[in-house]
Amino acid sequence: MNVEERLTKLESRHRTWRLRTVLLGVVTVALAANVVWLTGAAGSRELPVMESVRARAFVVVDDHGKMQGKLTTAANGGGMLGLGSIPGREHASALIVGDSDGVGHVWLWRQDGGLGTYITSKGDDGLLNLYGGGVRVWNSNGQTVALLVNSESQECHGGLLAIADADGKYVDGVMATKTKKH
Repeated sequence: MNVEERLTKLESRHRTWRLRTVLLGVVTVALAANVVWLTGAAGSRELPVMESVRARAFVVVDDHGKMQGKLTTAANGGGMLGLGSIPGREHASALIVGDSDGVGHVWLWRQDGGLGTYITSKGDDGLLNLYGGGVRVWNSNGQTVALLVNSESQECHGGLLAIADADGKYVDGVMATKTKKH
C-alpha cells in the first residue's frame, strides 16, 4: 500500500468518524431535550384530558404490587368499587355496589375479617337499611354523643339507642330487653 492509498483510506475513516460524532451529538441533544421536557424543567405542561375512558376494570396496587382498590362491573351488571384489603382474604375491606336494579349496597368488614356492617337502599320504604354493627355519632371532640346498635347481649335483645352529653357521659337511652318465659 503506497502513501496515496493510505491517505485516501485515512481520509475515509476520518469522514466516517466525523459523521458518527455528529450523529451522536444530535442523538444526545435530542435525548437531553426529551428528558427536560419529561421532567417539566422546560416549564409546566398539561397532559391532554380525554372525555371518557372505557375499560372493564381499573385496579390500584400498592408499592408491593398488592391490589388495594378495584373499580369493575358486578356480576349482576351493576358497578362495583372495592377498597383496601384484609390480610388472608380475597375481598376488600370496603365494597360498594350499585346493582342493575338501581339498589345500592355497602359492605364494611372489621379488621379481623368479619363482616362489620352492611348498608343497603333495598326496599320500597325509602329508608336506609343497616344490618349488623350500628351507628355511632361523635362530636368535634371525638366523644360519642349518640349510639344506635343491633345488640344480642344478655341484657339487650334487639335494638339499643343511647344518648350522651358533650363529654360522652350516658344521659338516656332505650333498650329492648329479653322477655323471660316461666
